[in-house]
Amino acid sequence: MAIFKRAADIIRANINELLSMAEDPEKMLDLYLEDANHYLLEARTAVHDAMTAQNEMQNQYDKAAEERDHWQNRAEQAVQKGNDTLAREALVQKKKADARLDSLKEPLAQTKLQSQAAREQLHTLEDRIAEAQSKRDVLIARAKMAKASKKTAETLASVSSTDPLAGMSSMESKIAHMEADAQATNDLLKTHRDDLEEQFQELEGGSSVDDELAALKAKHAPKPPA
Repeated sequence: MAIFKRAADIIRANINELLSMAEDPEKMLDLYLEDANHYLLEARTAVHDAMTAQNEMQNQYDKAAEERDHWQNRAEQAVQKGNDTLAREALVQKKKADARLDSLKEPLAQTKLQSQAAREQLHTLEDRIAEAQSKRDVLIARAKMAKASKKTAETLASVSSTDPLAGMSSMESKIAHMEADAQATNDLLKTHRDDLEEQFQELEGGSSVDDELAALKAKHAPKPPA
């Protein structure tokens, strides 16, 4: 039956594809279940119609069987009364009822098969919709996790391509250069101070030698005559 094929197509829909296409998986899943339940109502109506057709066919068959039995009894009564003409007429009617029964056997069998198949498909559809309903919350949770994971990956990718910490490395290099420049300046100033100190020491050292030389000269200088 077409209604069951359409419902089965919905149930077999690829849920991953559905989620990838949906901006709001929760709404899409609810819509999916709403559509499935709509087809379920149609399927139940189809099953009801199939069972009604079976009952109608069964009633026609039972009525034909009752008519056959009726004329069978009438023929026997006529024979018992010795009325062959009436018995023959009853047998003619019985034969018509037999023909009617034979013409109803195949349609009745077909309606029974169709009704049984419809009920089985309905039960399968009900079970699968119930299963989908129970999975709804799990699927929504999975969709939210997938969305969060994607957002995290995109954020990390953005950070790696425009690293906000890269400036720190550059600033670290600049600070190291400033420190080296300050150290060089300090070293230069220290060297200059050391040179001045050395000159003063030499100057002080030179005066001491001159004093000592003067003392020696004075010591050994010729004394004036008395």
